[in-house]
Amino acid sequence: MVAILKQWNGVGVIDWHSDTSHPKTPTFEHWGETYFHLLETLSNDSSLWVTSLGEIAAWIARRNRILDESSRHTSFAGADGSDLRRYDGTRPS
Repeated sequence: MVAILKQWNGVGVIDWHSDTSHPKTPTFEHWGETYFHLLETLSNDSSLWVTSLGEIAAWIARRNRILDESSRHTSFAGADGSDLRRYDGTRPS
C-alpha cells in the first residue's frame, strides 16, 4: 500500500479509534502495540510525511494561499494545457 501511495504521490490515512491506540489500554494491549509499531515504521521512512490531520489542513491552506497569490502573476498551464501546480513529491515544509 505504501509503495502505491509513493508511486502516485498519494495521501494515506490511518483511522484508528483512540480507545485502542495505547498499549496500556486493558483488553486492547496488542492493538495499541500494533498501532505504535505502525507509526514507528512509517515515521522511520524519511520519504513519508507522518503528521496529524490538522497539520495537513494547515499545509493545504498555506499552499492554496501561495497558489492564489502566484496565480495573479503566473500562468500554470503547461505546453500541453496541463496544470503545472501538481504536487512534485517533495516533503512539505
